[in-house]
Amino acid sequence: MKDPKKKIHYGWVVVFACFMILCFGVCIISNCVGLFVKPVTEAMGISRKAFSVNQTIISIAMMGVSLLTGWVFSRFKTKAVMCLSAVVMCVSYGLYALAPNIYVFYVISAVVGFSMGFSSSIPISLLITRWFNEKRGTALSLAFMGTGLGGVIMSPVIGWLLETVGWRLTYGILGVLMFVCIVPVTFLLIRSDPEEKGLEPYGGHRTEAGENSSHPAEKEGITLKAAQKTPQFWFWFFGVMAFSITSTGTVQHVAAYVSDIGYTAMIAANISAVNLGLLAAGKLLLGQVADRVHVKKVSFLCMGAMVGCMVCLILAKNVILLFCGLALFGFSAAYVTIAYPLVTSELFGKKEYGAIYGRVMLGANIGQAISALLMGGIYDAFGSYVPAWFLMIGLSVFNIFNVMSMFRGKKKGVPA
Repeated sequence: MKDPKKKIHYGWVVVFACFMILCFGVCIISNCVGLFVKPVTEAMGISRKAFSVNQTIISIAMMGVSLLTGWVFSRFKTKAVMCLSAVVMCVSYGLYALAPNIYVFYVISAVVGFSMGFSSSIPISLLITRWFNEKRGTALSLAFMGTGLGGVIMSPVIGWLLETVGWRLTYGILGVLMFVCIVPVTFLLIRSDPEEKGLEPYGGHRTEAGENSSHPAEKEGITLKAAQKTPQFWFWFFGVMAFSITSTGTVQHVAAYVSDIGYTAMIAANISAVNLGLLAAGKLLLGQVADRVHVKKVSFLCMGAMVGCMVCLILAKNVILLFCGLALFGFSAAYVTIAYPLVTSELFGKKEYGAIYGRVMLGANIGQAISALLMGGIYDAFGSYVPAWFLMIGLSVFNIFNVMSMFRGKKKGVPA
C-alpha cells in the first residue's frame, strides 16, 4: 500500500469534495430557504405555513432515504449513488423557477429531498467514517463547515438576487451554480473507500486493543437489529428528533424573525449570513473539542448553548443580544453534523454503522419535518416566532436529561 505520510492523505481531498457538496447543495436548499419565505409567499398569495410544507416534504423524502440507507450502500458504490443523486438534485432545484403554483413546488421538493438525501449528509458521514480513524471530528467539522461558509457567501448574494431579478430567476441561477460547483467534484474527487486509492484510513487500521495495524480489522460494534433493542438507541433517536426540531426551525426562520422585529430585509439577509458564518466557526471549534473531549460532555455543552441562544433570540431587539444568540447557535447547532455521527459510532460501533446511522437520521428528518410545520403554524397562530423560541428552550432542557439517560445506559463492550 502507498504510504499516506509521504503526501497529503487523500482523505482530505474527499473532505474538500464533501465541503463543496454541502456548501453549494445543502446550504442553499436548507439553510438559505428562509430568504425565499417572504418573496414567494407574497407573490403566490399563500401562507408561510403553506410554503413551509416544502421543507416538510423534503424531510419526508429524506426519511425514505434514511430507511433505505443500509440496503442501498451495501449494494452500490457510495460514489455511484452520490454522482447520480447530485445531478438530479441540481436540476430539480433549478426547476423551482418554473413552478406555476405551490403544488408544483411540492412535487419538485419531493425529488429534491430524495436526491439530496443520497448525495449529502448521510453518505458524507459514511465516507468520512470510512476514511478517518483519527481526526474524525476535525474531518467532519471541515466538511460540514460548508453549510455555514456557504451561507456566508450565498446569503447576501441570494438577498441581492431576490431584490434585483426576483425569486424565479434566482432559483434558476442557483440551480446552474449548484450543478457547476457540485457535479464535477463528485465525479472526479469522491472515492467510496481508501482501498480504491490503495490507501489505509487516516490513522491506519485499528486492532481490538486499539493499536495500529497494517491490515483491516474486523469492524467492532453491534448490528442494527441489536441496536434497536437497546434503550440508548431510542434515547438517541428521540434526542436527535428534538434537537433537529430546534436547530432546523431556528436556521430556517431566523432571517424572517429578524425582519419581523424591525430589521430591514437586507440586514435580515446579512444576519442570515452572519448566523451561518458563526455556524461554520462553531463546527470547526466543536470538531476540535470533539477530538479531545468525550462526546457526552460535548452534548451537554451544546444543549446548554442552545438554551442560551433561545433566551437571546427572545430579547433580540437588542442587537448585542441578537449577535450573542447567533454565536451561541453557531456552536450548539454544529452538534447536528459533528456529534450525530460521533455519538452513533460511540454507542454502537462500526459493524453496521451505515444502517444504524440511517435510522438515527430518520429521527432527524422527522424532527425537520415537524419543525417546518411547527414554525409556520406557530407564526400563523400567534403572528410571532417568540412562542416557538420558548418551545425550543423546553426541548433543549429535555435533551439535557435525555443525554444523561442515554450514556448511563450505554451498552458495554461497544467501542468508541
